[in-house]
Amino acid sequence: MALLWWEIFIVVFFVLAVLLPAAVIAFKPQWVFFSRGAKKSNAETINLVRTFMTHYSLPLGMDPLHRQLCLAFMDPFVKTVYSLFAILPDPWMVAICRAVDAFPGNTLRYILHAIIGRTHLIDHVVTEGIKRAGLGRCQWVLLGAGYDNRTYRMAPLRQAYQVATFEVDQEPLQQDKLRRLRKCAAVPPSAYEDVKYVTCNFNTERVQDVLLSANYQPGKRTIFLLEGVSMYLTKEGFAQTLAAIKELCPDDCTLTFDYVDERVINAYNGRTDIVDPPTPPLGSPRSVESTTLDEGMSDCEEGAMVVDKKTAASKKEEVASRASTPLTAEERRYGVQYCSVLERNQTPVTFGLDPSRLETQMAEHGYEIVQHWSPDELAQQFLKWPGGKESKHGGEIVSRACTYFYYCTVRPVRGSAV
Repeated sequence: MALLWWEIFIVVFFVLAVLLPAAVIAFKPQWVFFSRGAKKSNAETINLVRTFMTHYSLPLGMDPLHRQLCLAFMDPFVKTVYSLFAILPDPWMVAICRAVDAFPGNTLRYILHAIIGRTHLIDHVVTEGIKRAGLGRCQWVLLGAGYDNRTYRMAPLRQAYQVATFEVDQEPLQQDKLRRLRKCAAVPPSAYEDVKYVTCNFNTERVQDVLLSANYQPGKRTIFLLEGVSMYLTKEGFAQTLAAIKELCPDDCTLTFDYVDERVINAYNGRTDIVDPPTPPLGSPRSVESTTLDEGMSDCEEGAMVVDKKTAASKKEEVASRASTPLTAEERRYGVQYCSVLERNQTPVTFGLDPSRLETQMAEHGYEIVQHWSPDELAQQFLKWPGGKESKHGGEIVSRACTYFYYCTVRPVRGSAV
């Protein structure tokens, strides 16, 4: 009889601790992630996803320090939900993440792995940019830093290369972040005390003003990041941010950001005057404007990523193909659900770009594209199982990424008066 009671206890515990939270996250993720009533819950959601990354095997996953940082920034309610999963072995955690993220009833389908892929993409861009710049020749600015822990994870790299680092965001969130950092015993103060925390509201304040007041050196080579921010800006706010970057560093900087396909925003707003571009006939030249590296960007002294011409041409064709393909009914539905969830959280998605016209849209602001990643390319490059062909899943894609997010690196056009 005692054995029977233990069996009942194990079954009940498994249902309450694992199956019930998993079902809630699969069907109603906004109940867990977006129910706190505060706008900072968006940053907390991204932080939770990054915590799940630590259960994946390296290099797809993250090291133990990453988990400690994520836990330090985690809301107590969200930490309770996470702790119910954290008792499971890592392979089980990964299996649950993959199943929940791919579940058709999930209103935020494939967004978890899109965030994982985006984290690796930006880590790669920053690491390569710092190394190519050289000792003491680079600044790093995170616009809308949120609970991003990249500056602390990369503290040895940026300190070795003497990179001046700035985190820009709203004051309450930054104060909360610093308070939690100081309580995290796993992170030495030297990893965050040299970072300059700059307060700013992107829609009402000039980024260049707040950065200059924090001793930013105008004209010095700079890596700018705008991760998970552009979709919450107004069109004017985005334009002002681009103008600010161009004013601060017109000749020697890059900006890496992600953006929402504006077609899903139009669908959510009921726009009928804008339709998907028709798919070109098979074999016909594509009229889509999408670009990666031009010949001038292949020089390391220009601070650009080096990509051979064959790879660049292949990337251009891949992004062009994806951008020119009309959204399916499923893609449109999930994109609309994403916009709906964010609006209910009082952080509406207000801005997007057209991936098929990105080159023209950036040129209007005096920028040119360095590299452009589609959702499929993100998965191909940054969402693969570790190991080679000799491993069970080595080289295979772990998951798709949600189809309404794109990613790019741009730089100001030299001599442009825009």
